[in-house]
Amino acid sequence: MPLQEWVAETLLGRSSHWVRYLGSGLITLLSVLLVAVLWRGMNAINDPGLLLLFTVAASTYLAPVTFTVSVRGVNGTVPAGLVSLSDGGLAIGSCTLVGGACSAVVSSLSVGAHTINARFLGDANHAVSTASTGQSVGRALTTVSLSSGTPAPAYGTAVTLTATVTPGAATGTVTIGIDATSGLGTCTLSGGSCSITTTSLPLGENRLIAAYAGDPSYGAA
Repeated sequence: MPLQEWVAETLLGRSSHWVRYLGSGLITLLSVLLVAVLWRGMNAINDPGLLLLFTVAASTYLAPVTFTVSVRGVNGTVPAGLVSLSDGGLAIGSCTLVGGACSAVVSSLSVGAHTINARFLGDANHAVSTASTGQSVGRALTTVSLSSGTPAPAYGTAVTLTATVTPGAATGTVTIGIDATSGLGTCTLSGGSCSITTTSLPLGENRLIAAYAGDPSYGAA
């Protein structure tokens, strides 16, 4: 077997159509080596990863969201390496492929609509690949409680009513009233709570309520 043909067959494979030409003696050994290097270099990344990005349909502010990435080579191969996640150009996480898949948990998304981009950084046999998905984030759920500094006050005496909103990071105002019909006052949250003092409680048993108005990140309660 001519040396050119042996090199072509070894580096390019017996089935390559290059063998017929490179082994014919029409091309020098140097040309064989050059073409072989280029051929193997191109085929080292000719199998781009097909990247799929999965997540839940919606989430709430500060709630963890799991983004699952699956990467498959177009020729059935299994890529390896790193996948980075970003939101509007801001890095929000990354994960390392195991068996062609990986997951990243993100809890830093603000309220609103987001486009999450995943980027497979490639490996020795697979080119860089990207994918994106939409993610909707709603306001966080809240609860509000109300307590009285004087459980059974005498008529006409001052009573301090304190509203507490959870999570404590919520901001905004709370309106305190009687049976949702008579407002006693409104206070502004600080550190998750606020208070009003009133002398307007009528005689008898009163059903007091507190209503939190919500803010851009936390829902009303």
